[in-house]
Amino acid sequence: MKRETPRERLVSHPGRKAITGIQAGVMAVLGVSVAIGQSTVPESSSKAALPPESSELAVPGYLAPKATGPTGNGTQPANVATPGAGVANDFRSLQNLGNAGVPYLGGAGGAGGNGGGRLINWDRGSIGLGANLSFSYVDNAIQQVGGGNGEDFVITPTLTLSGTQAISENALLTMSVGIGYHYSLNYADLTQISLLPLGSLNYSVTLGEVLITFFDRVSSPANTRPEIVGNGQAAGVDFNRIENQVGVSSAWSITEETTLSGMYGYSIDRGLSDAYAILNRNSHNLSGGVFHRPSPYWSIGLTSQAGFNTFTQRFQNDSTSYGAGPVVSFRPNQFITLTAGVQYTVITFGTSGQITDRSDFSGVTWQGSATHILSENLSHSVTFSSGADSGLGSNYTESTRVGYQVIWRFIERMAVTGNFEYQLITQSSSVDGFALITVDTGTFAVPISFVANDEATLYQASLGTGYQITDRTSVNLTYNYLKRSSRFSSRSFDVNTVTLAFNYQF
Repeated sequence: MKRETPRERLVSHPGRKAITGIQAGVMAVLGVSVAIGQSTVPESSSKAALPPESSELAVPGYLAPKATGPTGNGTQPANVATPGAGVANDFRSLQNLGNAGVPYLGGAGGAGGNGGGRLINWDRGSIGLGANLSFSYVDNAIQQVGGGNGEDFVITPTLTLSGTQAISENALLTMSVGIGYHYSLNYADLTQISLLPLGSLNYSVTLGEVLITFFDRVSSPANTRPEIVGNGQAAGVDFNRIENQVGVSSAWSITEETTLSGMYGYSIDRGLSDAYAILNRNSHNLSGGVFHRPSPYWSIGLTSQAGFNTFTQRFQNDSTSYGAGPVVSFRPNQFITLTAGVQYTVITFGTSGQITDRSDFSGVTWQGSATHILSENLSHSVTFSSGADSGLGSNYTESTRVGYQVIWRFIERMAVTGNFEYQLITQSSSVDGFALITVDTGTFAVPISFVANDEATLYQASLGTGYQITDRTSVNLTYNYLKRSSRFSSRSFDVNTVTLAFNYQF
């Protein structure tokens, strides 16, 4: 019997419809960075709420794009785990749940703006432009205790330019650059301009039975951290950041049911302003895993990873982390997916920084998800995780999260999305009070304060609806409630936000 090549084994999936690499490039709008060969894309938002088909790429499934709809528009399912082409794709839902996930090299996150349509197309690529205009009412913009007179009205226009170019059969370049203007009617210091970059370059080659992918990704992480609060001060949180990661990954498809993977990446994380330059860091990350599917319903795996962080401003202490543990996925049918992973994680910290925290972290971290498609118009999912990451004013922040999402498309072009999230954070430092920030360039005050040993519970709930007016135009209405309960009374508050947004894809 002829032995399949790695590419034949990883691409062959009878019964699914494939599209051209040019069409696959549109997935860059959704923050997808790996798109090699052929792939499928989600159906339009006017279709049923079934999750989109998984990618059929010339790579293992866990390296393929995570096919999800844009979040927050109420017209498409978002972050729904979907059946995958490769065995390790069964664990895709663990990727964004804390630091103990599967070593997956998918997209580096959305650019934060509206993705562009296909404004200009040519033989091997396209350029798109998206526009968003939102109006928000916030009853406690400065996050003061009791709300008081912290009302604000915010206007936020955003433009996003996206492009894709197929370089060869094995490589696709994607780019997305967004710029937004956050205008506050009542607080001048809350008015900000933000740059939202996202791009990637990926090139893959096969050496015998091994697939090797070289990558370079640029992303802009979420502009918030749970340690930061307003404390009633009318000063803006300028937490815009940019991260660039370069590296190489490898995948060896030992058999049709067993895959071995490995990855090395080097990251540079920088703030786009001086306010939080104390978090600027360089990181080396290694990960590896072996995944096996003993039956059509079960997949199991073992993952491990290591990270080395160096902070350039010498405020936070440098750290070294290790972790390893099993993962398991159960998919009894196409409508239900259950995934869980456990690791034992150790994070040790040096004494190179200015903070006096000498705590190290060791313990069990975990993450998981459950997705259930009730009908073609209704689906819901639960995610949960617990882990630790480098802190702000302390060595680390330990976080436990539980989230729930439900999506109901009650008519063809309109849907309702509900979200709820519970988060418990604990900072490791045992020192009370505010941190004094002194770096090489001098001493300065962070505009929004943080404390070194906060313990807080965050509750967040949102309800939104969206209507797809045309194939290029949509409108969304969202209500969001945030409650923060802290061990420090001055850091406990409630915020209600109502947002009306208009979107257009050129």
